[in-house]
This record gives sequence, C-alpha cells and structure tokens, in this order.
Amino acid sequence: MPLIDVAEGVLSARVNYVRPCGRRQPTGVCVSGRSLHTGRPRQVRTTLRRFLGYPQTQMDLWSTRAIWRCPARTFRRYPAGMTTIRLQSNPEAEVIVADLNFGSVYESFVARLQRLNVGKAAPRVDEAFPNFSLPDAAGRYRSIQQLQDGRPLVISFIRGRWCPFCVHELQCWAASSPALEKVGGRLVLVAGEIGEGASAIQEIVGPSATLLCDVDHGAALACGLAFPVGEEIKRRYLGIGIDLAAIYGSDGGFLPIPATFVVGEEGNIRYAHVDPDFRLRPEPVDIVEFVAAMR
Repeated sequence: MPLIDVAEGVLSARVNYVRPCGRRQPTGVCVSGRSLHTGRPRQVRTTLRRFLGYPQTQMDLWSTRAIWRCPARTFRRYPAGMTTIRLQSNPEAEVIVADLNFGSVYESFVARLQRLNVGKAAPRVDEAFPNFSLPDAAGRYRSIQQLQDGRPLVISFIRGRWCPFCVHELQCWAASSPALEKVGGRLVLVAGEIGEGASAIQEIVGPSATLLCDVDHGAALACGLAFPVGEEIKRRYLGIGIDLAAIYGSDGGFLPIPATFVVGEEGNIRYAHVDPDFRLRPEPVDIVEFVAAMR
C-alpha cells in the first residue's frame, strides 16, 4: 500500500475522512469504505493503536463516530476495503523548476500562501458544491448542475498549461478519464485560460472531460481558491517568459491554487483536496477508485 504523508490530522472511524485537528475542512487525504471499528470507545482506541502503531491517542465521540487525534506523521496503510488517495508531485516538473532556479522561489511562495491561510475558505466535505455556470472551450455556458445530471463529478481547478505540474495532472487525467466515465463519473476542469489556451487544455485532456473557462478567476474567487499573486512573483514569471496577464486575458493579478473535489450524485462534496502547495495533486487513478467505491 502507498505511503500517505499528512499534517496534523484526525482520522474518523465512521465518517471516513482525514481532516486537520480543530478545523472543519478536510485535507487532501480521504478514506472511503467500511469504518475501522464500530465498537465502544475503548475498543476503538485499542484498534487504532494496534492498526496505526501509535501509542498515545485521544478519543472523542461525535454521535456514533470515533475520532483519533494525532500529531504530524505518516499513515502507512488502511484496512482492506478502503480507498486510499495518494498525493503526487511530478519529478519532471521538479527538474524544470530546478533548471529555472525557481525551487527556493516556490518554497517561499508556498510558505507565504500557507501563512495567509489561502484555501481555508474553500468548500468542505459534506457541503453542497456551488452551482456556478461558466463557458466551456467552445464558448457554451455550462452549469455544474447541468454537467452533473445525476452522476458523480470530479471537479479540478488548475492553474493552466503554462504550469508543468498542471500539465502532468492533465496528462494523467487523459489516461484515467475513460475509466472514470466507465464507473459513472465525469471529469470537469476549471481553468482561467480562454481561447487558444482553453482549446489546448481540452486537447491535452481529451474529449471525455469538460473544460470550463473561469474568466477573471470568478469561480475560483467564489470558492476561496484565488489569491493576489503579488508583484514579485509576477516579475519573476515575466523573467522566464510567463505573462500571466496575457495567459488569462486579464491583469487582475489573481492566481488560483489547484484543488480537486469529488461531488456525489446529490451534489454534496465527498472528497476535497485543497492545498497551497500547488505541486501536490491527487492521483487520478485513486480518484477513479474512490468514485467507483461510491456506487
């Protein structure tokens, strides 16, 4: 089973997702399937100790749910019958960043976004996903409700094809979206690029996905995912030939953080990955398994 690194977290034996201690919104690690244990608190505590190999646990009971609190650590495995969603970066993209001498720039950039709590106001698991309407790559307006049409949606906000990490995610989805369609799901991408840029993204990911053009990052702003990029980062991007104003058709100075949501047939969010570290993305093959387990 793959390793999953998470920050300070809470593992719920009944609600089946990991979320930060003392906060409501989930992190990028999500578990679907049978509960770890449905016994009394002491039995649940013993089970979690034995399963996770962690000697000190603090248990709370929320209704019939058992919550395990822990400091930062690595969860090494999950019981049979659960779906693990791994977070991936891309070595080739990391090499590109290193060649551009952008490694330290990105580290300080991500640290700034984390200090500013960017993404903390994003939609959360169990909430209804916003029903916004945006033009697709062909200029036709499509709403989330219309695209859903009674089936699960995977909604991925990306920065654009100028970002090597986004390109890698798009290529992975190009390989996985037919499998997603086979299990009854549908992939919706949200990007700020329009015109030729939008057409290029659609070409990369293939016809089984729907691209929505988030003009001026309006949907990303409404979802708490967009932030002012700042003059320093804009200047550094310009120095390597990336003109965000030209790419997005607007000089508003906003940039989205990538985020992935799995929205159930009823319109509620079942999984959410929102992280200022734009280098980490959920593994598409795991998202497909997660959607398949929802049926």
